[in-house]
Amino acid sequence: MITIGASGVVATAFGLAAGLALSLLAAQVLRSQLYGVRALDPITLGAVPVILTVIALAASFLPTLRITRIQPAETLRME
Repeated sequence: MITIGASGVVATAFGLAAGLALSLLAAQVLRSQLYGVRALDPITLGAVPVILTVIALAASFLPTLRITRIQPAETLRME
C-alpha cells in the first residue's frame, strides 16, 4: 500500500524522468533557435530537477505531516 506522501514521490520521480527525456529531445530540435545558450546546459539540466524535486516533496509531505497530527477521535466528536 502506498501512503499519501510516497505516492507524491513516485509521481515526482516519473515526472522528472519524463521531463528530462523530453527536454533532451526538445534541445536537439530547438538547437538552431537558441542564441547565446547551449542546448544542453549542464547547470540548467541539473538545477531545475533539484528545485522541482524539493518543491514536489514539500508539497507531498507537508500535508501528510499535518494529517498525521490530527486525532481521529477529536475529529469525529467535532462532526
